[in-house]
Amino acid sequence: AVVSTQSTGIGVLTSSVMTQLRRISHASTAFSKMSKYQQKIARTTVIVYLSFFCCFIPYILSQLLVIVTHYTGTADTTPPSTKVFTFVSVCFVYFNACINVIIYGTMHRNIQKTLKGIFNSTQ
Repeated sequence: AVVSTQSTGIGVLTSSVMTQLRRISHASTAFSKMSKYQQKIARTTVIVYLSFFCCFIPYILSQLLVIVTHYTGTADTTPPSTKVFTFVSVCFVYFNACINVIIYGTMHRNIQKTLKGIFNSTQ
């Protein structure tokens, strides 16, 4: 019974992976049919989302760690490494706000032109 359950689980997993691969293939076909401008916007959006998640996941994990230590009664004995991790994760959250400006500024020519016009007019 264990063998048939494992083989069924593997079959379901394989089917799920194949479904996801078909979706990715369809998405890449749709991506190639987009105009260059639409591709650039889609690429920028993906990069912004990835930077958001990469910067916020450490913060979310640090807050979960704080909650767990609070409810388990070990908040008084929190190691310094946890406090450092929390501080660094907050720095990542602030860094995310900075990196979005850099992403938009480097990826779009019209934003670059506008910024050059602003800086040239102030001199």
